[in-house]
Parts: sequence; C-alpha cells; structure tokens
Amino acid sequence: MAFGRPILAAFPWAGLGAVVVYAATRLVDIGELRRMAKFRRSEIGLALATALAVVALGVLWGIAAAIALSLADLLRRIARPHDALLGYLPGQAGMHNVRDRLDGRQVPGLVIYRYDSPLFFANATDLVARALRAVDEADPPARWFVLDAEANINLDLTAADALEELRARLADRGIVFATTHLRTELRTALTKTGWVGRIGTDHLFATLPTAVARVRAVAPRSPGISDIQ
Repeated sequence: MAFGRPILAAFPWAGLGAVVVYAATRLVDIGELRRMAKFRRSEIGLALATALAVVALGVLWGIAAAIALSLADLLRRIARPHDALLGYLPGQAGMHNVRDRLDGRQVPGLVIYRYDSPLFFANATDLVARALRAVDEADPPARWFVLDAEANINLDLTAADALEELRARLADRGIVFATTHLRTELRTALTKTGWVGRIGTDHLFATLPTAVARVRAVAPRSPGISDIQ
C-alpha cells in the first residue's frame, strides 16, 4: 500500500472489487455455519442476523444488535424451559423423565414435576400452567404434587407469588404440595413470604426417595395412591 500506489491506481475497479470480494469470502467459515445449523436453529439464525446487522448498520451497531438478539434468545429459552415428569424407567435405577420413553411410568397418585430453570417474572406464569397441566393429565388422579427444585437455583418475588398460586390451586383440589432439593437460599426467601409455613416444613424433602417413602407411608389414607414402588 505504501509503495505500490501507482500500480494499484492502474488496476481496473472490477479487479479491485474481485479482490475485496475474495478476501471477504475468506472471512466466512461455511463449515462453522453448518455446525451451528446442525446444533440449534437459533444459533445459525443469530449468526446470520449478526452478519446482516453489521452490513446494514455498521460494525458497532451491528455488534450491539447481535448482543440484543442473543439476550432476547436467552430470555426466550429461560422463559419456556425444558420440564420433566419424574418416575421410573425399566432397567434404570433412580427416577427419570418418563416422557423420554413410552414404557416410563409415574408413581400412581403422585406427580413429581421438575422445571429446569431459575424462576423469575418471565416464566412464573408458564410454571404454573405447565405444572397444572401435568396434574390434569395424571392417571390415576394426583393426590400429591412434588416439585423437584434441584434446577431452581434462584427466584424473584413474582416467582414466589407464582409458587403460592400453584400451592393454593392444588390445595383447592385437595392435592398435597411438597418439594425436594429446595436450596437453602430459596428456602430462606420463601420462608419470608410465608410459603414454607403454608406447605409445612414436614413437606420439604431432601431427596426424591424420601418424598416417595413419605407418600407410601400415607398411601392408605390418600385415596388414589397405590402400587408405589
């Protein structure tokens, strides 16, 4: 660039344009884009949207748009995360998501539900709706509902209110609410709202087996609960 300016000045514009286009194509890793597309559609969507934003808005605003889109995608995934109905799978120890296999079975009369996300305002309503749907679909009808809180590492006040709404609506149906794996910080926060007192500390179980054992112990007094193994 310093010493070849006269030579470059003599180049046709079309030739210089071809050099620029060639250099730009070397910046695009087609293999990596294919890997993104294979991994998750949203990943390739974000990559392409970022490229378009940089072209349309410039580098700085394009990067800012990419960050905003990434945060929006993160919020979308946390607002409607994976959930699980826990029960037994033949040949496997412990409890697993019964939706993973057709031969999975729940404990009759007991719904053990796991919501795989921190709890906050964006997913509070979704938690209540999906938990109640799991109860509605239980066969035989549920008499106990156990929230496996292992994945719930944090919550805000809106989520705490949602848990109270869920407890109250289940209580109206005569369904006992309990939890397992409730972290100390969550228990402290929920104690301040009065939620722990309303469900009772005797319904805060440390593990899933202890929760199932408790339900087994009261099964004769809970119509609809049978064959608990």
